[in-house]
Amino acid sequence: MRVMVTGSAGRIARLLVPRIRDRFELVLVDRVPASQAVPEYRQVDVCDTGALTAAMHGVGAVIHLAGQAATTASWEDLHGPNIDGVASLFEAARTA
Repeated sequence: MRVMVTGSAGRIARLLVPRIRDRFELVLVDRVPASQAVPEYRQVDVCDTGALTAAMHGVGAVIHLAGQAATTASWEDLHGPNIDGVASLFEAARTA
């Protein structure tokens, strides 16, 4: 099964991806460039519904780990990835 992991450059994903890589065909998504060669990596902002929809082609499940986790972040910094990003991901999944 193809599984998309958002926030793939983040702390949790860096621990998770090596543990599930052998069981699933992964589509790794993050807003920052890949730090190493990855078979299927997409540099996408989770607020970009169109780019997420394209990246979801053939995906059967999503592990959503993208977002702003800093406890000191402002509302403006939190709103984009944590609220708009989730809405964008839901819409991309619905239309993909």
